[in-house]
Amino acid sequence: MLAVLGAVATPLAGCGSKRAAVLTDSVPVSQSKTTPAKTAESHAEATKPSAPAPPDFVIHTKGQSGDTVKLEGRFGPPLSVSETDANRAALESCQGADGREMMVRLDVTATVESSLSGHVALGFRVPYQNERSLSPPLFLMGYSEGSTCSAEGVVHSADLGTLEPHQPHNFTLWLVLPDVVTPHDPHPSAKSMARQEWLIEQPEVWMDNKRLAATGITGSRVDECKPLPKEDVPPPGYENREIALVAGTPRIIPPEQNGLCQ
Repeated sequence: MLAVLGAVATPLAGCGSKRAAVLTDSVPVSQSKTTPAKTAESHAEATKPSAPAPPDFVIHTKGQSGDTVKLEGRFGPPLSVSETDANRAALESCQGADGREMMVRLDVTATVESSLSGHVALGFRVPYQNERSLSPPLFLMGYSEGSTCSAEGVVHSADLGTLEPHQPHNFTLWLVLPDVVTPHDPHPSAKSMARQEWLIEQPEVWMDNKRLAATGITGSRVDECKPLPKEDVPPPGYENREIALVAGTPRIIPPEQNGLCQ
């Protein structure tokens, strides 16, 4: 059930300080009307780290004993393999990764919001019904214990270890989208990929080997649900929502398919 691959992607470094130096040196001192104090202030502003992008989804979860965990997820744009820092050896082990795939990075932040520490794990799953995409996405996880790729319906676990209260923990994985590059579309755009409806289910959150119940999920990538007819009752066990990997993916689930929308 575990899928453990590759190394965790390293964060990107900023380049504001270099640009600030070039702009300052390009103006002769005799012509500059900027005071030293304002120059220092401008330099500090240029080198200030940028704020993180708003989450594409936020999930709040709670256990019967009062444990609560917040999960935030941020997707990167679809990229070719050469544009990523994903582990190449791990990628080559994935069935379906044959040079025609694109990749989407997912950065997840988990925070224990209750008062006690606990062992936290995440579960990722591909929906069973994904009619318009050619193949289900594959998961390239941030571990070095081996390499296993996904199949529909299989849960892929990410062990985050013991998390202290109110201390955010970051985890990175790559979603591999097979067969996106074709002779007819050698350079697929995000718009064309959005029409293929690449989806994953809402991630599961486990704490001390107990699955926490989702108490709320919001975000621009979360599906929206049309109401079921009053006589229809959603089947049990489908409390998860679906999340789009590519911006612009249709987010309305028709009534006949919204067992995930209770």
